[in-house]
This record gives sequence, structure tokens and C-alpha cells, in this order.
Amino acid sequence: MKNGTAAKNRVKPFDARLGSLPPQPARLIGRAEELGTAQGQVLTADVGLLTLIGPGGVGKTRLAVAVADSMRTNPAFSDIRFVDLAPLREARLVPSAIARALGAPQAEDGNAIKALRDYVGQQRMLVVLDNFEHLLSAAPLVGDLVVACPRVKVLVTSREASHLASELRFSVRPLAVPNESDEGNLSLLERVPSVALFCLRVRSIRGDWVLDQNNASAVAELCRRLDGLPLGIELAAAWAGVLSPRAVLARLDACLNSEVAHQPDLPDRHRTLRTAIGWSYDLLPQEERALFDRLAVFSGGWDELCNTGENGRPFRGESYTQNGRRRTAKTVENVKRFRLTAYTRFGQPNSQNGQSVHARG
Repeated sequence: MKNGTAAKNRVKPFDARLGSLPPQPARLIGRAEELGTAQGQVLTADVGLLTLIGPGGVGKTRLAVAVADSMRTNPAFSDIRFVDLAPLREARLVPSAIARALGAPQAEDGNAIKALRDYVGQQRMLVVLDNFEHLLSAAPLVGDLVVACPRVKVLVTSREASHLASELRFSVRPLAVPNESDEGNLSLLERVPSVALFCLRVRSIRGDWVLDQNNASAVAELCRRLDGLPLGIELAAAWAGVLSPRAVLARLDACLNSEVAHQPDLPDRHRTLRTAIGWSYDLLPQEERALFDRLAVFSGGWDELCNTGENGRPFRGESYTQNGRRRTAKTVENVKRFRLTAYTRFGQPNSQNGQSVHARG
């Protein structure tokens, strides 16, 4: 073999830092039940692909990392690898990103799945694929990997399902929020998951901060206004380091859409709610963007989606079909919740059709 060829085929030493679980800034709050369920599903023999699905900022990555971290000492797995897919812009790069995280050589014949199968062999691995929603066309490759490597389990986080036959879906929901009756009992109030997260994050900035009768109602209302969304709560808590909870509540939209210097460890897409929503919005086809634009201005829910899309097809009922995938009206709930954020991010909705949507509230 010529020296040049030998050098080309030589596998570079594996950097163990590649594919390692990312450090998390704080303990997992309010997810004991979800953590236990996801752990059990990962360990189920006939589950090769588990997808954690939820809106941006709901805590999918945090839960996935917690699940993977809990498996470090489990004999079911000999290795755990983490693949951050957020920087990728092309689905064809997914196999090479997985190979890099696993320390596998790149496929020279273009058969990435065969190369991964040959490398993995009989290893029992848990592979976390984080932020998969913008690379869904690579889903068949992930399905092929699960079939070709039966000892490999794949844990995916995504804002949308991959719709593979082998996929088991797990819905990640916002944290529980307090009732008004909880506000009179500070001990009970601070045990509500959304409030517990808020308090934890504020104290990481101001160690002397306490939840008391003067700020309890404002904290509870903040958590309710944010619908228990962890990202929104963390962004609001960062501002509570310099403003009172009541002042944050009064300036909530501005606080959620201004970058917070206290949290440089957040990914760019999570620095503000505007960028978090924008990440999802930018992935949509034009017709669905039009739907989001129109719904962003309503202060409450809506009775019927009666505006038409760019091609004249009406948005009616609870769902419609786009490119063979079923989407529901609930998809837009996250933009509705932060309607001022969406309105600021995407501009004034187009009302040239002269039609209206009757909205509640």
C-alpha cells in the first residue's frame, strides 16, 4: 500500500470530549415523573428510538441529558454519546456528525450506516441526538441505524416527530404552575415546580433572595403568565436579579426579548423567547408562517381557523395536512401564549384577504 493511501485510511485518535454529555447549570426541577418514565422506556427491550417532543424552551435537552446521565452506571450500556445537531444545516451531514461523536471513521464508500455498524459492533450504546427538528429528512438514516445496530438505543430531542415506524414518542410538557390558593402558603408555593425553578435561578444570581409575602403573588403570576415554560421562567428569573418580581411582571415582554448578560451559557437560540420562537418559525413553509402571523395577534384562543393560506386553502378545524404530515391547531399554542413576542418578531400580520378570525378573550 502506498504511503499516501495508508495515511488516508489511518483513523485519527479519538478525542473523548467529543460526544460527551454537556454539563448542566442546575439540578433538574419538577421532572421526577417524566425522568422515571423516560428511563423505563429507554431500557425497554423493543424500544430502539425514543423521541422527546415539545416546543422550544420546554426542557427537552435537559431531560434527555438527565436520562443519559442516569444510565452511566447502568450495565445496559457500555458507552453514552451526545450529538448536538443544532449547528448542522444539511441533513446529509447527520451520519458524519454521529460518527464523529462516536469516534468512528468516516465512510469512504458513502455507506455511513454500514461504517457505523462495523465500528459499533456489539457495543451497547446510548446515543443522544439533540435538536433534530430541522433535519427531519435524515430520519430514515436514523431508522436504518437503529435496525442495523440493535444494541444501540437512540434518544432524540425534537420539536416535531420523525414519523418513523420504530419511533416511540414522549411529550415533554411545561412545568406545573401554582393556583391562586397556593399563594398564601409559602412552603407549598415554593414546592410548585415552576416556582421552584424561578427561585433556584434567582438565587443563583442573588444568594440572599427569598420568596416572601411581598413577592409571592408576583412570582406566582409570572409562572402562570409564562405557562410554566422553563426557558421563559429562567429568562424572567435572570432579570429578577436586578428587578423585583413585580417589576419583571410589569415589563415581561421586554424582559423576555432582551438578552440577559447573566446567562452566557445559553445557546444563541435560547437567549430570548423571540429567538426561540424564531428557530421554529424559520423552519416552516410559507403557508404555515402565514398562519402563525395571523394568530399571533389574538389575546385568547380562537373558535375557528377561517383565514386562507397563500394558495387559497382555508385553515379550518383542529388540523390540516401539509406535505403528508398532520399538524394540529395546538402547534400554534406556543406562539399564541407569547403573542407579543411573535408579533414583534414577525411583524404585522397580513390582513389583505379582508377576512377575520373570531377570537376569544
